Amino acid sequence: MKVSYNIKDKFDFGLFIAAILLIGIGLLAIYSSTVNHPKAAGNFERQAFWAVVSVAAFFIIYLLPQQTLRLITIPSYIFSIILLVAVLVAGKTVYGAKSWLSIGSFGFQPSEFAKIGTILMLAYWLGSRKGDINNLKDIGIGMLIGIVPIFLILLEPDMGTAIVFIAITVSAIFWSGISLFGIFVVFSPGIVIFASLFGTPVFIASLILVIAALIYFKPN
Repeated sequence: MKVSYNIKDKFDFGLFIAAILLIGIGLLAIYSSTVNHPKAAGNFERQAFWAVVSVAAFFIIYLLPQQTLRLITIPSYIFSIILLVAVLVAGKTVYGAKSWLSIGSFGFQPSEFAKIGTILMLAYWLGSRKGDINNLKDIGIGMLIGIVPIFLILLEPDMGTAIVFIAITVSAIFWSGISLFGIFVVFSPGIVIFASLFGTPVFIASLILVIAALIYFKPN
């Protein structure tokens, strides 16, 4: 029996075109800033090569069965956490952050692998909730999945990458169908941390207000 479907239901053309445009703009920026710079010779070619490789990798992963992605999710997340711990022990410091691991002449940032592992793990967990993410346990576990790599990255320290992980975690939880109360739960730690910058009295007051709001507005 022939199965027919609209390709737009299986492939997000808007998102794909936006990603391609960003890659193209980035390559143009690199080319314009390095074309007359002798010390940057070959930089554009390397970036263009990896851009093509990344697009090819996208299609390969896109065509993988979902079951394959589910099978590699937990091992990928655990392995990425192990790499983040390893870089704190044996990593190389670059621009003030101990964020690079070297294997012979090959160097890489474990945080880049951790992005993939964290995204897969968040999708796996939030997808298994079947749309019910509005209880403290599920929200807490979803946040914990993101907090573990964020904490390890902050130890490097690499604030910029940590912010990226915060955005990934919050976005994933938001798109899982969380309620307004759930959103408040997600952001409440950040509210308290931000308030602590203004002194102990403000920190205590914000903590009390957040706890009171959680108790008062908690769904029945």
